[in-house]
Amino acid sequence: MPGFVGNSKLLTVGGDIDQDAEVLFDYQPNGDMMALRMDSQENNLKLYQWVQGQPTVLKLAENVPAALARWHDISVTVSVGGTHVSGSLDGQKFVDADVDTPISGQVGAWAKSDTVVLFDSFSVDANAD
Repeated sequence: MPGFVGNSKLLTVGGDIDQDAEVLFDYQPNGDMMALRMDSQENNLKLYQWVQGQPTVLKLAENVPAALARWHDISVTVSVGGTHVSGSLDGQKFVDADVDTPISGQVGAWAKSDTVVLFDSFSVDANAD
């Protein structure tokens, strides 16, 4: 299985309940998925996994410079073989995790609840090493 890099340039501009934007990946037909989520209210980056609708935080990086109303580059990298995930914000790696099952699903951009976010670009490099 080849690795991949999913990258999005985004600007979170508001949200009363949430200010979370993310790169969603490993999306499966049954709704299982993973995501690298930037939270501008809590200044953190979380690697989530949803299984049967239940979210689990696999990794949490706190004190991340995830400022509101500032452009950010959020990037998730999945290793060749699909069992290692790393997440970066603005070119700095904040999370690393090994997963039990190889990642194989779809990739996309997503915002939580009432988050207002602008996405300037989104790309996936399916040939990454």
